[in-house]
Amino acid sequence: CMLPLHSPSEMLTMALFRRTDQAAGKKVVVNVRSMMGMGSEQLLGKLRIRLSTLQAGVLHTAELPLRGERNQSRVGPVVGRATLSIMVVHPRLGALLNSYFEPHVYPPAIVLSLGCAAGDDLTSPFAGNPALAVPEEVLARRARKVVLGWLDSGCAPGIPLRTARRLLDDGRQEFTLSRTQQNWRRVMAVIAAVRPLQEWWRQVQSWRNPVLSTAVACGTMFWAVHPAQMSALLLLAFAAYLYYLKSNVLGEAVGQPAPMVDDLPAEPDDQASASAAVSGATEVTSPPASGTQTPLLASGPGGASFSSLPGSQQQAAPPQSSAASTLASLFGVGGGGAAVSSVVPLDTFNSLKSQYDSVVGFLSTIQNVLDGVATVLERLQALLTWQDPTATYMLLLSLTATAAAIWLLGMPALIAASVLYDMRPPLFRDPLPTGGQNMFGHLPSRGDRMM
Repeated sequence: CMLPLHSPSEMLTMALFRRTDQAAGKKVVVNVRSMMGMGSEQLLGKLRIRLSTLQAGVLHTAELPLRGERNQSRVGPVVGRATLSIMVVHPRLGALLNSYFEPHVYPPAIVLSLGCAAGDDLTSPFAGNPALAVPEEVLARRARKVVLGWLDSGCAPGIPLRTARRLLDDGRQEFTLSRTQQNWRRVMAVIAAVRPLQEWWRQVQSWRNPVLSTAVACGTMFWAVHPAQMSALLLLAFAAYLYYLKSNVLGEAVGQPAPMVDDLPAEPDDQASASAAVSGATEVTSPPASGTQTPLLASGPGGASFSSLPGSQQQAAPPQSSAASTLASLFGVGGGGAAVSSVVPLDTFNSLKSQYDSVVGFLSTIQNVLDGVATVLERLQALLTWQDPTATYMLLLSLTATAAAIWLLGMPALIAASVLYDMRPPLFRDPLPTGGQNMFGHLPSRGDRMM
């Protein structure tokens, strides 16, 4: 099929469902969920492709796997394969390039995130009340709700609400332990990509390669004498390296459809620490001989201490985990010592449910914070590794223009122009995010292809 690309944030989502309320073309009741009107479609697999990552004007034919839903321990299995033939076209190249600098959220929604209300002067740099600001996560949920409503009743043919919700699920709406672990490993994977640069600098410091170390020292001294010319040359060299990376290293992989990603493996250090924690938690101390008394035998898992009593009787103190006590004190659940109230709540079920929801909400926040950090790092990596060819070409153009400006005008003039632009009068200010921030928000990340 031929798909027009109007915005770099457009995503092609494909999902395979199985009807659970029909047999031989007739509607039947197969379980309690179907009787209640729930679960009439079962999600088997999903595939997501960001259209801006494909090379435009080329027919891409690929066979990509469909991934099942993620559970608490691991990523979903491959349930099938889909053969795709896609060609992405740019109706208007100028409009597409301009869309990179537009907000990825509808502009009035961004105004809400600034805390602005009706009647506020948006030209003022101090417009907006922080107490009225709406978090971006809340705005994203509201936008998702609007899209779900349109898919359910606004388009023809429509998509049922439950099916559309499963189709657009990005994994941030509920807590999943395996996804939280993957978010942490995503951060570590991007940091590990910088290790070759660290090794190169250590080689320069060690002078094991005298030619390399001498060249770096001479370049540093030339930079001190001619800062503008050296900075321009470094920017041009970096742009040339990015183009070399596309032509000779990445090659044909640039602009091709990419499958849903597998889970990142655990680091050896993490596996060793996990094994040590498990072995430490399973240590068992042999009981003393009959008729002997020991002031303190051992400290069991969770901090339970076992003391000997007269008559060779042992009494175990109730275990109390430090992590559990920390969470308990954080959410006011109680946690140990004199801080625990002896008053039994009148509504035990609602009290426990409230405590459980608080803990799950806190864990979901941790999951989404890690996802946000990993997404920022992966978008920077995507910009440098040609995952979005159009964005990287724009980066090469900006590097070349900046190098020319530094060479012709010098560093002081460029710095002065930046300061004057930053302190421009309120009449020329825009309360919306800058074009660079908007462009960065449109870049792809690993989260786009992760269940």
